[in-house]
Amino acid sequence: RDGFLARLSADGTTLNYGTLLGGSGEDESKHRNEVLPDGAVLLGGETLSPDFVGASGSLNGSSDAWVGVLDAAGTGFEFLRYFGGSGADRAVDRASDVQGRLYLVGSTSSADFPTTPGALQENFGGGEDGFLAVFDRTGTLLYSTYIGGSGPDNVRGVEVGPSGEIVIVGGTSSNDFPATTGAYQTSRGGDQDGFVMKLVVSGG
Repeated sequence: RDGFLARLSADGTTLNYGTLLGGSGEDESKHRNEVLPDGAVLLGGETLSPDFVGASGSLNGSSDAWVGVLDAAGTGFEFLRYFGGSGADRAVDRASDVQGRLYLVGSTSSADFPTTPGALQENFGGGEDGFLAVFDRTGTLLYSTYIGGSGPDNVRGVEVGPSGEIVIVGGTSSNDFPATTGAYQTSRGGDQDGFVMKLVVSGG
């Protein structure tokens, strides 16, 4: 199984381009893509392929997240890379901001997932954690953090607000998920609860 991307004309009658995404293993392009201001497309998903076509780096675990930017004409990737640790990792949603930074969210079971120094949560919480990673337009990692507690957690969506704030949604089964004082609900109500989180970028 491979992922794919297809771009149609505005009236839906013509296929402008179509491409497969993957290697010799199981690959998926996950959920929503992000069309960048110049028409390039920010893509991502999950791969089990050690030979994902065009990707830099190597498969680190049972599955890795992957992320890339396909140029506006659909003829080549500006960058395409594996992203993950020694466990199972998957990317499910993407966003961008006016500075050109690229945001990737998903879930990981890797205790060695690549976080950055001083991140919100540098260490694995347990079970499965969500993650947020930020890249520049060349695919260089700028920021990466776990999001979660000691139980299974996942991040399902991300959006960047008009002032640069990052809004993240997902689900948690952790009794120690990091809720803030005075939040609408500060403790888990059932087997799995939804969550919404807003992060403020410091230092621009």
